[in-house]
Amino acid sequence: MNIKYMFLASIVLAATFSFAQEATEPAPSIFIPEPNQVAQPADSTADTTAQATPVDSTALPAVIPEDSSMLAKKNPAPDTAKVEPKVVQEVAKVDSAQTDSAALPPKRRGKIYVADYKARQKATHDSILAVNFRHGITIQGARYFDKRYGKAIDAECNWGGGAGIYYSYRRYFVDVIGIQARAGLIYRYARFDEVMDEDQGKLQSGLTYDLSRSVELTYDNFAFDVPLTFKIGKFIEPTTFLHFNLTFGITKPLFEYVYSENKLFFNSPSPELSKTLDILDKEGKNPYPVKEQHEIDKTFFMDDWETNGWVGVGIDGKYASITAQALVASGSTTMSNHRYYNIFRANAPTWRIMVDLSLR
Repeated sequence: MNIKYMFLASIVLAATFSFAQEATEPAPSIFIPEPNQVAQPADSTADTTAQATPVDSTALPAVIPEDSSMLAKKNPAPDTAKVEPKVVQEVAKVDSAQTDSAALPPKRRGKIYVADYKARQKATHDSILAVNFRHGITIQGARYFDKRYGKAIDAECNWGGGAGIYYSYRRYFVDVIGIQARAGLIYRYARFDEVMDEDQGKLQSGLTYDLSRSVELTYDNFAFDVPLTFKIGKFIEPTTFLHFNLTFGITKPLFEYVYSENKLFFNSPSPELSKTLDILDKEGKNPYPVKEQHEIDKTFFMDDWETNGWVGVGIDGKYASITAQALVASGSTTMSNHRYYNIFRANAPTWRIMVDLSLR
């Protein structure tokens, strides 16, 4: 029995001693750096290999690690769904304001948006540049109505016309005012027909007769022409300019070819004389009618000048333009130069059409 009690006593002592050893072992320490030992951003002069000094575990109370589930219960993660409505509304307002500012057009200036105003200004500027400093050639077609042919024929022409070709240059100072200069050669043609009673008489036999003379004259005139045109209008498209225009021109005649025919006719109301003239005509012995032809080559001098003024409308494009003009006034330095009817003579004014073709 004593051995049995002794064996039980030894087991109790061993168990007691083992529990006492577990209670006296220190708890694991957690590293907590001091405030002055918190890691700082890397510096060019700092030693990147320096390490923080651990805290002595004996100087701190024992900390027993808690279970992760217990920590989650004490410090739950923030729930975004439980954020205060006021904060959410303020964030939504900021986002909607940024979205609206990007989607809506700019603020208005007067009756149009600022962006539209700037676009129109740029379009106007580009339109002026598009047709500004345009060099090219001009082709002219005209109807000239000459008042008279110098001192030879004091009667208006039956028909007149002309054509021309110019070098042209135009420029627009602002979007409503422009100027165009031309210099070139023009050709003018006119035809005059005039019938004049020359004489009335009576033969010895008592028969009466009439002598009449018909004059037909044409001229082909070549001249150097310099018109200067001022334009007032408005750009209706970026490269299209609709305008009224006023032109002042100086014309220098260079050369003229004149052809004339003079015809003399013998007429009589007497049947007997008419039969006699018919017989002579068939035989080729009748001195009437008499036909004379004259050709004159005329060269003009330095004192021969013509002036003219025109008014009209036109439309200018980037590469092609057209202008229609009517003569307002004309003059000349000498009587032998040509003068034409102006717009105030309604039945036959002088007019012309000019087509510009731009080269750049």
